[in-house]
Amino acid sequence: MFVTLEPCCHTGKTPPCTDAVIGAGVRRVVVAMQDPFEKVAGRGLAQLREAGIRVEVGLGETFARKLNAPYLKLHACGVPFFTAKWAMTLDGKIATDTGDSTWISSEESREMVHWMRDRADAVMVGIQTALHDDPLLTCRLPEVEIRGGSWWIRRLGSRSSRDWSRA
Repeated sequence: MFVTLEPCCHTGKTPPCTDAVIGAGVRRVVVAMQDPFEKVAGRGLAQLREAGIRVEVGLGETFARKLNAPYLKLHACGVPFFTAKWAMTLDGKIATDTGDSTWISSEESREMVHWMRDRADAVMVGIQTALHDDPLLTCRLPEVEIRGGSWWIRRLGSRSSRDWSRA
């Protein structure tokens, strides 16, 4: 069995993964990286080894760290991983002199935004963007539509205490 992160060994929203691995009769587990979460942190690896399973750690760790970056950031810093994105003109503006900001980016970059949204847990815009552009804040990739559409959280940022739930 090959995994990007050490199998969990505690009960949270689901039972321990280590129990399932042991119960399935797996004889070898290759783990890209140890889980930094304090309830796991090497205990899952120890549990597998105690069950007589051959465990190797580190194969593909660089890739796994990139893949698991949001999870790792949360556990290392206690804050979520986020990606800031904006389109701007060559002179550093986010809209034309008339305030028009429609399609100042390329088709390729707009598609990339949807790939970014597909990987995100939430999408957030400022109140001015919401009021002026009325963005959908959805991922419009055909693959996502096949999987059931956009499921993430949509958030609105504002310095005001006004209720923007209807914006």
